[in-house]
Amino acid sequence: MSINTARTERLIRDVFDSSFSNDLIKIMKHNKTIEAQNGPESLATLFLADLFYNKIIVGKFKGLPNLVWSGQFEDGKTPKFIYVPNETQPFQFTRHNGQVISPHTMDTDGGSIPSCLHSLKDFGPWDFALGYMIHDWIFVAKNCNHDTNNMFTFEESAMILAECIKTMMEVGFVDFDDKNVQHPKNEDALYIIFLAVSSWIAKEAWNDPDSYFCRLDQSNN
Repeated sequence: MSINTARTERLIRDVFDSSFSNDLIKIMKHNKTIEAQNGPESLATLFLADLFYNKIIVGKFKGLPNLVWSGQFEDGKTPKFIYVPNETQPFQFTRHNGQVISPHTMDTDGGSIPSCLHSLKDFGPWDFALGYMIHDWIFVAKNCNHDTNNMFTFEESAMILAECIKTMMEVGFVDFDDKNVQHPKNEDALYIIFLAVSSWIAKEAWNDPDSYFCRLDQSNN
């Protein structure tokens, strides 16, 4: 096991409960095996934290998400926000290939990260809010039959979140005060979040239309 692999495995065990962390580590080791079989220049070399980070191509954010607080979700603990598009300055993410993703009206809680982890650096539900808004929208669009021009696979949804997070770290975004802000670089956090949104738990949510409340589309985008 390489130093980077060992470091990432320790962090996964620190962050997630034993059952979920074991699943993530299995995914990581499986992808490491694929890397060894295909060689260092293969697309399969994506799956160690530093290598994965270096393979991701950044995009560009435009605008900021407009969120309205709307009480709590059914669990009585998680704050509920409604993302409402700004029709004059829409929030959007442009991928490296030119695809533009611009969310429509939807419910969101930011990143779906267990509350016990929120105090850990880069594992709060709003630390990578721009990426989480884009990722949430991909799930909502798929399950609510919105935005048919931007339908993605489950695997693509995880990669797009990784692209968003790296963009926040490398390119940044323009904040409310018209200043460019970059999130501190953290390859391990990005990789672990990618593993989590690639997991069977995330896949179950992807395939469960009842996981999402489909609002009337209030966007002209």
